[in-house]
Amino acid sequence: MSDVLGLDHPLTRACAKLDATRKQLLLVGAILAGSLAAALDGATTAPAVATAAAVVLAGFAAAAFMRAEARRDCILDLILEGREDFPVSLVQRQRLRLASPRVRNGLAATLESMVKEIAQPPRLGLRSIRPLICRSVIIEAYEDLKRVIALLRGPDATVRGVAFTERLITHGESALYGDDCAALREQLRRARLLLELG
Repeated sequence: MSDVLGLDHPLTRACAKLDATRKQLLLVGAILAGSLAAALDGATTAPAVATAAAVVLAGFAAAAFMRAEARRDCILDLILEGREDFPVSLVQRQRLRLASPRVRNGLAATLESMVKEIAQPPRLGLRSIRPLICRSVIIEAYEDLKRVIALLRGPDATVRGVAFTERLITHGESALYGDDCAALREQLRRARLLLELG
């Protein structure tokens, strides 16, 4: 990948970090397995080593998850830049995933569930729980959301548009979860343009 993107590209760096974390996971996993085997043989310090290795393994697993997400974000950035045809297998796999009807329908269903949640009155027992989405913003952007949902379910949704919509839904700081309706409507307008034109 570095020969195509260069060593300093964010995706190259993200892949290198993830690879390093996976190697650390394997090493600590081997230490854990060895210490468990030693504990079965009666080694007195083995349980302490196994416990420490298990804790470290959990930390590396969390780091690997976060680094995998960072790598996915870098791939989405390339696709959003219009480079979905880039000859890198990771980009091509994401492109195929985003083009699949399952992913497009899943994103549409997520947006539909947000709209349905707003349409239903809150249950009495849940009033103290802060909702993830702002009711008034979703109500005001309802027509825009319906258009994005229809485009996602249509046969001609572009990969760039699907990538943008996925980021809108999955990024915790996106306008979808804010209280600024103008910002959300602008993001939904961009999603529509990308879904239609790429």
